[in-house]
Amino acid sequence: FAVIILVIALYFHPYFNINTMPARADDPNIPGVHTNDLMSLLAIYPFEVRKVIDEYAQFPFWSPYRMGGTPIFAKPQAVFFYINLPLILFAPTIFAGVKWSILLHFAIAAASMYALMLYLSRNNLASFVASFVYIFNGYIISRLNWGQTNIIYPYAWIPLIFLFTFIAIERKNWIASSMLVGVFFSLEVLGGGAQMFLYTSVLYFYFLLAYFIINFSKEKFAGNIIRITRMSLVVIAVFFGLTAVFLLPNSDLMEIGVRSQGYSYEQSVGGLWGIDINGIKNMLINPHIFKKPHSDWDSGGLGLFPFLLLIPGLFYARRKKVLLFLLLALIVILILQGSFLYYIFWKYIPQFRQVKGIYKGSAILFFVLSVLAGYGFMYLLDKTQKLKKNIRNVIVYSIVLLVIVNLTIFNNKLSLMTDIKYELSKNQVLSFIAKDKDIFRFHVFETKGIDWGTDHYSVLSGL
Repeated sequence: FAVIILVIALYFHPYFNINTMPARADDPNIPGVHTNDLMSLLAIYPFEVRKVIDEYAQFPFWSPYRMGGTPIFAKPQAVFFYINLPLILFAPTIFAGVKWSILLHFAIAAASMYALMLYLSRNNLASFVASFVYIFNGYIISRLNWGQTNIIYPYAWIPLIFLFTFIAIERKNWIASSMLVGVFFSLEVLGGGAQMFLYTSVLYFYFLLAYFIINFSKEKFAGNIIRITRMSLVVIAVFFGLTAVFLLPNSDLMEIGVRSQGYSYEQSVGGLWGIDINGIKNMLINPHIFKKPHSDWDSGGLGLFPFLLLIPGLFYARRKKVLLFLLLALIVILILQGSFLYYIFWKYIPQFRQVKGIYKGSAILFFVLSVLAGYGFMYLLDKTQKLKKNIRNVIVYSIVLLVIVNLTIFNNKLSLMTDIKYELSKNQVLSFIAKDKDIFRFHVFETKGIDWGTDHYSVLSGL
């Protein structure tokens, strides 16, 4: 686990600089830069929270910095009652707080997958592989480049949800474990990942169903029903108790917003994952090693060597927990295809009609695949037991090294960081307005798209 933390520190070293922020794509002098959600939307919330608290000493229900005033706390993607609040409030610069929050969640994701795989496999090295694949797969690095903290933050808690579900069902201390499941579900929502919470809930429902079917027996039938039911009641109570402070104002905002009418099923599903050669390559095999290192920025797959580890894992299919995750992988693929497995949620639960683009839930697939990659590595460990120790070590650690090289050197290059003052100086229009102290003023600026994603400029300029 220390190795994983070290690799995180090396791979994400630009995130330790307190005076830089991701470069925007509107500068012709900086080639290869892509506008991302962090700079256009998500970074504004911590900027506003810190500024409102510092300047007005008030709870940040409301921000005066956008559109003449706008709600903060009711926004689905806003983050306040959350574990990174001390970083947002007290980091040397606000963007240092944002970047350090991202690093914190990569560390949490590593620890949570490590803990889950250790419970499932009782093997440290298999836990290492599953954890490494979970945080360095091409998909989650591409989400970082897109600046989608609304996916990265909830992604960190998913393994812990399933770990403590196993403990609640299979061990005696079910009340504490059930409460922790509710806590981790609530952290998905409070971390700005309300949409990710919905997709995780779909996976969780089918997880409980598949677990019940796989472990079905006449003798345990009533006992399993009771265990799952009592656990679910505790999870629901804890979840709503912790998130009501966020969900209630959010539901009021939804009623007056464009999403109040809901989206059609086609809009809710959005883009589908194509099950063809290109679809499989993009989702599973990329990033691969047959290319120039760090030549991609949006390669969103599992990775070549993690994908190859899925194959030996199939030989463990008779093990109940491996079969469980194999079924979940199939279920998630069907969900991402917009099948009836998702339709029933859209049809009968109104909240699913208020979100669109089911492809945004792809993170749940990479959670399942990371576990299966860990099982595949564990199978190789078992099959090399009879080899001489030195030969076995060479084989085992070579595989580990290939996974590390695949998901670091040949993974996506990170978004370019630039100086915050330089970024602000590029926006000459807002800089001009910020310096104009006249109460009555009128200026005409002919622009092209400069209004999109400029909110963080407004906040930092005091507009």
